[in-house]
Amino acid sequence: MMFGYIAEEADRLDDFRERNTGREIILPLVDRVLGKGNCKAMVERAGILLPMQFRRGYDKANCKCCIKGGEAYGSLVGGVSLDLQQARDDATGKRLAYRAEQQFKAHLAYSTGALKVGGEWQLVGARYSYDYAGNARLLDRYSRINVSADYRLDREWTLFARANNVSDKKYELVRNYAAPRASFFVGVRYQQK
Repeated sequence: MMFGYIAEEADRLDDFRERNTGREIILPLVDRVLGKGNCKAMVERAGILLPMQFRRGYDKANCKCCIKGGEAYGSLVGGVSLDLQQARDDATGKRLAYRAEQQFKAHLAYSTGALKVGGEWQLVGARYSYDYAGNARLLDRYSRINVSADYRLDREWTLFARANNVSDKKYELVRNYAAPRASFFVGVRYQQK
């Protein structure tokens, strides 16, 4: 295995070696005692523009958000989306069934080593359903919170757990058909590499 550990990361490298005994590890930067400054200078001498994060003065440019302190090192990734729509039937002018005019989603995940934990929050506005006679029935707005965790056992096997609707909200996606209340499941996933 080849890694881009730099000379200043000897403590991280020692920890990695302890956890991965018996594996051949190739470390070209450490072997040549090259640190971050040396590497940046080589890149610039080659006429390659450094990543924006470095040019802005940040010490790390390997991810959008890094948390580093003591033994902990990982990445934090999240996002939000807001959908505003007025989905209508062109012929009748009625709102389309089961389409909320407002929908908000937010998610956040933290990964470190073999562990990844995350959560998501969803808010869905009121929607309409229509009976066979074309009468509108209002479906209430709802919110859900889901959380998950994955632990990579090795390259191909992952242990996972997920809890959906953890606040145990009652809601309907379709009139008179209740959506699942709080649920929890665990499993093992295999993905051939």
